[in-house]
Amino acid sequence: MKKRHSVYLIFILLLGAGVRIYNLGIVSFWFDEALDIMKIEGLFPFKNPCVPILHNVFYYYFIDKGSTEFVLRLPSAIFGIVTILVIYYFGRLVFNKKTGLISAFILAISPFHIYYSQETRMYVLLSLLILLSVYFLKRFLDDGRINLLVSYIIFTVLSVYVHYVAILTLVAENILFLSYWR
Repeated sequence: MKKRHSVYLIFILLLGAGVRIYNLGIVSFWFDEALDIMKIEGLFPFKNPCVPILHNVFYYYFIDKGSTEFVLRLPSAIFGIVTILVIYYFGRLVFNKKTGLISAFILAISPFHIYYSQETRMYVLLSLLILLSVYFLKRFLDDGRINLLVSYIIFTVLSVYVHYVAILTLVAENILFLSYWR
């Protein structure tokens, strides 16, 4: 039974990878993607100190590898594939292996997740970091080990540096944390 779950998970990951990488570089950059790339390359002089920068910093170091649509969208596809794996582990942690597999399969074929995994925007990285944050919070609440708390804090801070909407997740996590300790 354990081997069968591993086979299913590998199949789901390959399926998710296939649909995220298929036609990754076919469509040209759209306006927001091109604007982000121009900001990263320094071609667009807009500097806003209130905008979270982690995604742009990552792409600043990645842009040297090439500037084609495929190459610049590949990190988002990889983040999307890793998110499928993390949601499996989260579903397994909260419920059971079957729920983890079903969650991973649903995310692997989700049209919205596939779409955002094929563009150079920060949304898939944000979803990955928030999911990791919630995963480590749940593990910390169950286990109480300090390394899990440190992991939770790291992924939460990183998610806020990707997009400020992560602060809403932080508020919800703190409500969960406080209700758990009562």
